[in-house]
Order: sequence, then structure tokens, then C-alpha cells
Amino acid sequence: MTNFTGTASFDPVRRIEISDRVLGGDPVSSPINGTLQSLVNRDTYLQSVAASAAGLAIRYARVAVTGNVSALSGLSARDGVTPNAGDIVLLTAQTTAAQNGLWVAASGAWTRFANANGDTGLPPGCLVSVSEGTLGGGTVWGLMTVAPIVVGTTGLAFRLVVANDVGKIDLFAMGTPPLGWLECDGTAISRTTYARLFARVGTTFGEGDGSTTFGVPDLRGEFVRGWDHGRGVDTGRAFGSSQLGSPIAGEDNTANNSVFGGTINGNTPTLYDAVLSGYSSFNTKYLESGIPEIGNAGSFGIARPRNVAFMYCIRY
Repeated sequence: MTNFTGTASFDPVRRIEISDRVLGGDPVSSPINGTLQSLVNRDTYLQSVAASAAGLAIRYARVAVTGNVSALSGLSARDGVTPNAGDIVLLTAQTTAAQNGLWVAASGAWTRFANANGDTGLPPGCLVSVSEGTLGGGTVWGLMTVAPIVVGTTGLAFRLVVANDVGKIDLFAMGTPPLGWLECDGTAISRTTYARLFARVGTTFGEGDGSTTFGVPDLRGEFVRGWDHGRGVDTGRAFGSSQLGSPIAGEDNTANNSVFGGTINGNTPTLYDAVLSGYSSFNTKYLESGIPEIGNAGSFGIARPRNVAFMYCIRY
């Protein structure tokens, strides 16, 4: 007797009929050997698929912790998630790097995840997908440590591969938000439906109804400026606050000429009863070009660069 040699193909398995001769020999002419050959080919194929999957090692965790956990025990909340006993927790930044990796949460002492021990369970390059968490939900982490790995001894280094970009604001060259995004139009939206976004931005851009909704930023018709955050260039600003335009002042000593001299594009300043919003104490004049003037005292205007209108959207 000789062994079959399999090929990696998912062959159909032939049924042996009563009328078939049960004879050995060439699988092509022997019904029973032909059937066995098909099964061997299938087995070879499935083994090749399993080997490929092993090379694309992916593990899953409910929550990731990006700070040191001093006591690897108990069911305390981590990144906004209170784990249940048996949930998988990814530790990425332990003071003792050998403690990094996947753990099974428990009311008592945690244990290492059974499928995350050594090179077979948690090989170098392994990806860990995190399903929940205020900061870590939706992230994917990659194990950067090279082989060999001895669990509990080898320091494990994880790197963020896919970030959670909930709360990110971006521009789009279309008039409708793409999937996963909302227009920054100041709308009050559900704190439940958009819980992940609410966990990120809170009520910074609006309380909504005070209990069930919250506001998204309203960036329609606005320029966006970097938050000063203690630098001292734009002092006194709270994060997310709005700001009026800055006046540009100058002295021209005439009632009918602007600070820019005489006329602008042949247009002479024309007096209107309108008052520039935010500067109600000024008696303002407006040029046809849109540059305002303040009587005899001087002239001021609001700087507006050339611009193109796109849609600001926020990721939820």
C-alpha cells in the first residue's frame, strides 16, 4: 500500500454507487480511491488555509488600557468600560513590560488569556482589535516584539495601528456628510445614539436639552483657528469658543476718504445707518468694496482672505 499525495484543492467528493467495483489502483479508474483522493485534497486545502490564517494572527479584546494597572485584579472600570468576569483586557503600557498583553478579567486575580501565551498564541506582528472604550474603542494594536517570546519574562511592546478618530473634524468637497460623519451645523443630537461622540466632546458645543441631547460644533461660514492653550498669542480663549473679527484701525482725517486713501476702485465711501456687529458705539460708513470707515476718526475693516467653501464634518 502507498500513501496518497494531496493537492490543495477543494474537490467534490464522489459517492460510491452499488454498481461500482470496490477495487484499488489508480484514483481515476478506481471509485473508492478516487473518493479518498478527493478527501485528501480537501484536507490539504484546509491545512493551507489554516496556515495562512495563522500568519494573519488577530486577537480581540473588549477594552484596552494605555496606563499602568498596579493591581491585576478586580472588575473596576477601565477606559469607561466596567468589564465582566471573563472579558479580555489588553494592557499596553505596564511599568513592567512583561505584564503587557491579553488578560482575562476576574473579580479576583486576572489570568493570562489562554490563547495569548508564547509565539503560537500571540506571535510577533499579531493584531489586537479593541471593541469598546472611550479612547480605545475601535482601535487596533500591533505587537512589535520580535521572537522568541516567553510570557511573563519578555517585555511586550504594542503600537497603535488604527486609531479611534471619533470627534475628529475634517473638510469634505461635497454637500452631504459621508457615512460615519455629521455636518458641523450646531445641531442637537442624541446622547444615546451618538454615545461615543458625546463621551469625547461632551457639552462643549452645546447642552442640547440638558439631558438627552448635546450640540455638535457649528462651523458653517467660520474660519477655524488653533487653540492658544497657554501660548499667549490669543490669550483668554476657552477651548471651542467663538471670536469676533479684529478691527483694523487707521487715521485718515476726512469724512469721505478711507484710510486706504481717496477712493477705492473709484468708489467714494457712502454713509449708511447700519452698525457693524460687535462695535455698536461706532458710527460706521461702508464702501462698496465692503471696507467700513468710522467718520473722521479713522477707518477699520475685518480681514477676509480669499477662500473656498467646503463642508466641515465631525466623526462619530
